[in-house]
Amino acid sequence: PEEVDFDAVLQLMTSPHTAELHDRHAYALKKICRQCAHGFLLSQLEPLTALLQLVVERFYAGATVFGPALCEVASVASKPMVSRKTSDMLQYGECQPAYISAIVAAMGAALPPQDEPPDDPEARKERDALAARNEKIRIAIAHMLASWARFGLVEETFETFPDQPLIQAIADNGTPNLRVLQQSTAMEELAAAFRVEDSVDVMVVMLGAIRDMSLYRPLSRQITNCGLLSNLVHVMRLHVHGSDVLLVTAEVLWNVLELDWQGAASALGALDILENFRYFLEVVLHKGYRFKDKIFRNDLLVLVLYMSKWEGNRPGFASSGLLQILLRYGVSASQRDQMSQLMQTGVEEHMAGKGIAITNSQEDMEFRVLIWHVASQCCGDPDCAAVIAECQFVGSLLSCLDIADSASELRQWSGEQRKKMQLEALSALFHLVQHCPDEILSNSGVGVLLRLAQATTDTTLRKKVLTVLHVTVGMGEKFVKEMVESGAISIALDLFKDSEASMVCRQLCASILGSLCSGVPAHQDEFRKRGGIEALRSQVVYAPDQTTENHLFFTLAVIDAVWHTVIGNKKSESRFLDVDGLFALMDVLEVAPELLRSQMLSALADLCENRKAARMFLQWNSPKTMKGGVKVLLEFWDAEQARHGCTNQDGVLASPTHPLNPPKPPEPQDPLETRTMRFSSKTMGATARSGVSSKKPEETPPSEDDVDVRAKIYAVLAKVGFDGHEALTISDRQHLELMKLYPDCKQLEVWVNVRDSLEKQGIKPLGQDSKWMEDMIVEQQTRTEWIAALQEQLAVERQAEDLASLNRFYDDIRTRAAKETGMMERAHKGGTAGKRPGHSEIDTLKLHGVDGRQSGFTGVLSR
Repeated sequence: PEEVDFDAVLQLMTSPHTAELHDRHAYALKKICRQCAHGFLLSQLEPLTALLQLVVERFYAGATVFGPALCEVASVASKPMVSRKTSDMLQYGECQPAYISAIVAAMGAALPPQDEPPDDPEARKERDALAARNEKIRIAIAHMLASWARFGLVEETFETFPDQPLIQAIADNGTPNLRVLQQSTAMEELAAAFRVEDSVDVMVVMLGAIRDMSLYRPLSRQITNCGLLSNLVHVMRLHVHGSDVLLVTAEVLWNVLELDWQGAASALGALDILENFRYFLEVVLHKGYRFKDKIFRNDLLVLVLYMSKWEGNRPGFASSGLLQILLRYGVSASQRDQMSQLMQTGVEEHMAGKGIAITNSQEDMEFRVLIWHVASQCCGDPDCAAVIAECQFVGSLLSCLDIADSASELRQWSGEQRKKMQLEALSALFHLVQHCPDEILSNSGVGVLLRLAQATTDTTLRKKVLTVLHVTVGMGEKFVKEMVESGAISIALDLFKDSEASMVCRQLCASILGSLCSGVPAHQDEFRKRGGIEALRSQVVYAPDQTTENHLFFTLAVIDAVWHTVIGNKKSESRFLDVDGLFALMDVLEVAPELLRSQMLSALADLCENRKAARMFLQWNSPKTMKGGVKVLLEFWDAEQARHGCTNQDGVLASPTHPLNPPKPPEPQDPLETRTMRFSSKTMGATARSGVSSKKPEETPPSEDDVDVRAKIYAVLAKVGFDGHEALTISDRQHLELMKLYPDCKQLEVWVNVRDSLEKQGIKPLGQDSKWMEDMIVEQQTRTEWIAALQEQLAVERQAEDLASLNRFYDDIRTRAAKETGMMERAHKGGTAGKRPGHSEIDTLKLHGVDGRQSGFTGVLSR
C-alpha cells in the first residue's frame, strides 16, 4: 500500500476551519481505503486507530455521511494486515486490539431503529433508508470479525503437539487473531448489537463470527459473561421451525458449554431457558421429519446433557417438564403408550399425539443413548428420581437386557445395535442402582442382570454387567438377599472358575462373592458346599510375569474374598487349612508388593485366631529361601523400623519417648532460602493486614508407602507367640523385644502427642488430669527405657560375637601362614645342603617373605 499522510487527514478533521466538512472527511477516509485496498499497514496502526476513533465519534454525533466510508474500512480490515519489515508485528502488534475496538464501536451507532415506524410516507421512507444503511454497516463489521476469527483455523497453518487434536489446541492456545479479539471489546459490542438485531441476514453473519470466536476458551467465557447465551436461546425459539440459524446457534451453545461448562451450565439452568428447551423438543419431536431436524434434535440433547451435569440444574429438569418429554422417547413403545396420560400436562394441543416414531436408524439410536445419559445424570435429584419411577424408565432399560424378552422393538435391532444399546443401558443402570434402588427390585432387575452375565460370551458386556452387580451388592441387605435367592453365588463362582474368562471379570466375581458372604454364615456355608474354597485356594498365587493383565488387583480381590468367605467360619477355615491355604498365603506374602502385603497381613492376623492356623504358620518354610514365617515377618518389621528411623546403627531405640515414630530432625536450610522465607513471611503479614486472605498449602494425601504394617505384624505374632523361635539373629531378637511391648509403646506416643498438643494450643489441664497424664507417660517410658537397655545389651553381645569371629578369622590366617613358612624353610634347608646362601638367594627368600626378622604372616600377605 501507498504511504498515507495521516497527520494531514487528522489536521483536516480537527482544524476549526474544516471540522464541519464531513463530506471531505468521508472522501478522505474512502481514499485511504482505496490506497490500502489489499490491507492496512502494521506500521500505520497507531494513527489509523486515532483516525477511526474520531470518525466513529462523529458518526455517533449524527454524521451519517461516514456510513459508507465505515463499510469500506470494515471491508479492508477484513483482509490480513500488511507488514513491510519482519519486525513490524513485534513492534506494532500491540496496537491491534485498540484498532479492532475502534472499528466495532461503530456497531453501537448503527443499531436497528427501536421506535415505531411513523405514519408519514416521507418519514417512513427516510427511516427505512437509515435502517438499510445501518444494516450494511453491521453486516460489514460482522463480516470483518468473522474473517478475523476464521483466519488461521487451518491445520496446515497451526502448530499442534503430537497426538493433540486441532480443536483442542485452538481452545487452549487460540490463534493470534483470536487472542487479539479477546483483548479487544469486540465481544461486548457484538453481544450488544445481537440483542436488538432484527435482520436475519445480519444475524447469520454475526452467528458465524460468534461460532468461530467460541472455539477459543477465553472468548467462550466472554460469551457467557456478556449474557449472550439467553439471547441465543431466544433466537432458537424464533427460528425453531427450520432455518440455518438454528444449527449455527446450537453449535455455538455446544462450543461454549464444552469450553466454559461451569459458567455456561449455570447460566442456562434458569427455569425459563429449560422450558424453552422443552418447547424445542416438543416441536422437533412432532414436526421434525427431515434429516436436518433429527441432527438438530440430537444437538439439542447434547446441550441438555451438558446442562444436566451441573447439579444445580437438575431440579429444573423435573419442574419444567423437560425430563418427562425425554423419558417418553427413552422407554419402549409399550411403556410409551402407558405414559400418554402423564404427558398431557404442559403439552400444547397440537403436540399431544404420539409424535414421530423412533426407528432403528443411526440418528434415532443416538437419540435414545443421549436420553439415557441425561436420565442417569439427573437421577441423583429426588424430584427427577420420582419422575423416572413414574415413567417406568428402569423397567424399559431392563427389557433391553433381558435375554428372555421378545419385544418386537428389540427384534428390529441388529446384533451390533443390540450390544451397543445393552452397554449404554448398563452404563445408565450403574447410576440408577445407586439412586433408584427400589425400582431395580420391583422390576426384578437382579435376576435380569444375573441371567445376562451367565448367558453372554462377550467380554466387554460381561464386564459391564458384573460392574453393575458389584455396585448392586453394596446397596444393602435386601439386595444381598435378592441376589443370593437368584443364584448369584453359583453364577459368580462358575464365572470365577472359568479359566478362559478375562482376569477383570474374575476379579469382579471374587469381589461380588466376598460381599455376598461377608458376615452371613449361611452364605459362607453355601459357598463352601459349592466348592468355592478350593477355587479360591487355587488362585492364591502372585505371578505377574505370567500374564499381561493387572495381576496385583486380581490377587487383592482373591485375598479379600478369602477374608470374607473363609475367615470367621470355623468349618470354612478348617477346609481352607486342609487344602494348604495358609501355606499358599505365606508363599504370596513373601513376594507381595507393599499394597498387597498390607491386605494379606490383615487377613493372616484374623486367620491366626485359629489355633491350627497358628501351628501351621510355625511349620511353614519358604520354598525359595527356606526362611520361616517369623523370620519373614521380622524382615518386614526391620524395613518399617528403618523407614521410620526408629533405631540407631546398633539397633537401639533412638527416642524413648517416641519409640515407633520418632520426630524427624529439621533439615538445614541455606541462607538464600532463609532470606526468601523471611521475605515471604513479611509479604504474608502485609497481605493479612490488608484484608486479603492467603490460602494454606494443600496437604498431600498419604501414599502407599505411608501404610504402617507394624500393628498387623504384632497381631500375627501375638497369636503365634514371641518365644521359642530358633535361628534368630541378635538383630531379630532386638526387634522382637520391642514388638512384645508394641501396645505400650503406642500408648506412650499417644499420651506424649496429647500433652504436646495441649501445650501447643495453650490449654492447661486440671491438676489431677495433668498428674495422671504424667504418671502414665512415666510408666510407659520406663518400659521403653528397659527395652532400650535390653537392646543395648544385645548390641554389646553382638559386638563381642563379631570380635570373636574376627579373631578366629585372623588366627586361622596366622596358622596357615606359619605352616607355609615352615614348609618353605624345610625346603630351603634341603636344597642348600648346609651351604651359606649367596646374596641373590637371600634376596629371593626375602622376596617370598622368608626372613628371620619377619613373621610368616608378612610373607603370606606379600604373596
